[in-house]
Amino acid sequence: MNSTHRGLEDVLLLKNQVFHDDRGMFFESFQENTMFSKGLPLFEIAQINNSVSKAGTLRGVHFSKAPEGQAKLITCTSGALIDLAIDLRRDSPDFLKFVTFNLVGFDGNVIYIPNGFGHAFMALEDNTIINYGLSSTYNPQMEMTICPMDPKLSGVWGDSEKIISQRDREALSFDESLNEGIIGI
Repeated sequence: MNSTHRGLEDVLLLKNQVFHDDRGMFFESFQENTMFSKGLPLFEIAQINNSVSKAGTLRGVHFSKAPEGQAKLITCTSGALIDLAIDLRRDSPDFLKFVTFNLVGFDGNVIYIPNGFGHAFMALEDNTIINYGLSSTYNPQMEMTICPMDPKLSGVWGDSEKIISQRDREALSFDESLNEGIIGI
């Protein structure tokens, strides 16, 4: 496994070896000792989520204000997607900077997104499956959303039609969230 920083110091792209044989494919998306030796901070999985999306489905920008924070490990197990991590930590030199990744099902890539970051993704194919481990459990009172169509993210998602939940579509912009004190964890 190799790990690299791409654009933001605290976000890691972990590239795992994918094994192919007559039966199919296999890769380890999380192996504690190996991950930590490659620079991943201590990460205890409290919850694992799976999402299946149609092409054009845009989910996010989501983040948690839970006191313990919420880091994520992201893997695409089928289809293809654009994955985005944005730094929402007010004191960070990367505040409101973001990085994107193109993930393809079973490519061996795992994205580590630390506490204090927002996360969004858009499915590029029907039946795109994303699997993500969370360092804390879902708490609806602590779950926050910023509109993924905010001008700060212009160009990220392309011009195609988007399928967006009402909650995400009606969410505050980055500027409104900043003025309301919602971001700047």
